[in-house]
Amino acid sequence: MSNRWFTLNRFIKPVFLMLFLSLFVQAFAQDNNAKNVRVPKWLMGVTLAPNSYYLSYSLSNNLQSRPRIGYTTGLNIHNVNSRFGLDVGVYYSRNSRCLYMSPVDSTVFRFSSFGLTPLISEGATAVKLIDIFHCFSLPVKITYRLGGDEVRITASAGLVPQLQKLVASKSQIQFQQKPTEKNRGNKLGYASDFGMSALASLNWIYQLNDRLHLGVEPTFSYGFEDILNRPIVEHQIQVVLNMTCYFILR
Repeated sequence: MSNRWFTLNRFIKPVFLMLFLSLFVQAFAQDNNAKNVRVPKWLMGVTLAPNSYYLSYSLSNNLQSRPRIGYTTGLNIHNVNSRFGLDVGVYYSRNSRCLYMSPVDSTVFRFSSFGLTPLISEGATAVKLIDIFHCFSLPVKITYRLGGDEVRITASAGLVPQLQKLVASKSQIQFQQKPTEKNRGNKLGYASDFGMSALASLNWIYQLNDRLHLGVEPTFSYGFEDILNRPIVEHQIQVVLNMTCYFILR
């Protein structure tokens, strides 16, 4: 199963990058001077975006979680004609989180739950662990058009069901009396976790020409991860700057 995830990851990135760049080339190849401003009913978008991802960690009071930078890519259908509209998409994200412990607990500290060789923290002064996740999400948003024709502004709110899979981990353990130990985990085969988030966003959509539009959409989401498998769920926060190239469906 883990090999399929990594194969899919290697396939998705170049495909969406090529789609995104090809739409930009097509957009600027048109004669923008002949552009007629019109409001379409439906747009289909290709998105490529950086994101900042934070996932809490509840198994140790001394192990702190820190946000990490990742990326998001996907497709969405966006209604912009009426005052209220709908935006539905399917997205893939590569997320990661950094877990940091300093000082290290005096108890025996093991990484076995992350698929790494169990390690003992005796004599360690700090521990850093980076988890890497693949995530598929299906955001559904209600949009409200604030105004504008050539540059339209819409506010959105909605829900994001998602499946997230831990695929790799790597660790660094710092000691006072000996060199830092590094350990890179293999591709892990853990079951996917189900999560649910609420999101809010503000989208600026600029008409490049008669067929193509460009959207910039900062998005904030907050939710819960692994809500089906554990009595204590983890909180997740994600900030994404969606950059979307839209083309008109009708």
